[in-house]
Amino acid sequence: MLLYLYLNDNNLQGEIPPSLGKCENLIELDLSNNNLSGSIPSEIVGLSSLSVLLNLSSNSLTGVLPFEVGNLINLGILHVSHNRLSGVILTYLGKCVMLEVLLMRGNFFHGSIPSSLSSLRGLTNLDISRNNLVMRVSNMWSPHNFVSFEMSKL
Repeated sequence: MLLYLYLNDNNLQGEIPPSLGKCENLIELDLSNNNLSGSIPSEIVGLSSLSVLLNLSSNSLTGVLPFEVGNLINLGILHVSHNRLSGVILTYLGKCVMLEVLLMRGNFFHGSIPSSLSSLRGLTNLDISRNNLVMRVSNMWSPHNFVSFEMSKL
């Protein structure tokens, strides 16, 4: 039974195989710092067993973050920084009530920051900088619980 899969820093190329979604007992998956491309398979973000870490950062992943990410209700860390992901930040992320760290820096996300993120009471580190996001005054929520909050446009 595979619980932890670390394939980071291996110069892996190509797309993430959707068959990884068959590893139904995974609690940590780290594919960071490779040369992976294509979209994030919904089978991966649909793995409800992921409860500690999903790290897909520093690749060349494209497309939108699949809405199935809302199924990761027990996930503690979601790291998708430094890719080429686009679209809006999904309101479904508000369902990931155990998230402590949400890192989405350096992509092409646009639009408003969803107010549903304010329901993530355990969130201590949020980095959505280096995207094209706006925070509407009417949707503003206090980052007072954060240890780190980054939202610059640079």
